[in-house]
Amino acid sequence: MYLCLLGDCTELIIESNNVSAIIIISQAFFLGLSGRALSVTATNLVAQAHNSSFSGYGGNGDGGAMLVSATNPANFSAINSSFVTTAAFWASKGGAVHMQCPNCMVTFRRCIFAENKAGDAGAVYISATV
Repeated sequence: MYLCLLGDCTELIIESNNVSAIIIISQAFFLGLSGRALSVTATNLVAQAHNSSFSGYGGNGDGGAMLVSATNPANFSAINSSFVTTAAFWASKGGAVHMQCPNCMVTFRRCIFAENKAGDAGAVYISATV
């Protein structure tokens, strides 16, 4: 796990190769300047964001607020959460969230997506390849 605390970097990076990862974000507020709030790579992945807000993130590459990647099945849910003014620059995909996994189970329930930008899919982009 990496956390950049210097400059404008606000991204939490979790690389969990050959290991399962469970990430739960609850009742959190993320206000970004640059980079993503979260970048996760895992073999098997369960990630949840509930009652949380992601605002102001933007970065070069896919997933303005979140980039989630798994080589095996992944389960991602966002409930009662908001993704506002996030961006994936340079004609990238998923202004708020970009999911990459061969078998994704994705749930967005009672979420707000507003003013998110990307080359493809301003809100969410889901790819079945890694």
